[in-house]
Amino acid sequence: MVSGPASTSLRYVPAFLSDEWLHTLDIAARSDDDLRTAAAELDLIIQQKVTGTSNGDVAYHVVLTPAAVGVRPGVAPDPTITFTTDLASARAIANGSESAQAAFIDGRLRVGGDLRRLLDAQGALARLGDTLAAASHA
Repeated sequence: MVSGPASTSLRYVPAFLSDEWLHTLDIAARSDDDLRTAAAELDLIIQQKVTGTSNGDVAYHVVLTPAAVGVRPGVAPDPTITFTTDLASARAIANGSESAQAAFIDGRLRVGGDLRRLLDAQGALARLGDTLAAASHA
């Protein structure tokens, strides 16, 4: 009996923080009906700034408002919350090997803005996390 190599399926995943990666996350966020429903009661713009990349600092922001849901490149004009972290920590949080809470406690994740509004949006943020995690690992 002759057996061949096991069938493998390789799927292309855009590079972390690339424009294509952000576009993939944006499509996933905009396509999620449950996320759009949750965002209908919010007015939240979450900015992420990642320091120490080969291209300098990289910023993007997540929009969760009644008018729009999505992930946008660049700095938001008036973010509700801002997260700042180094590249290694951002990558670990994004791939699930580290929690944002652990990075915060260790001082590698800095948070600014209206934390109360962030806490009020826990349900939508959990849905956002699931949606973006699925898209970034697709």
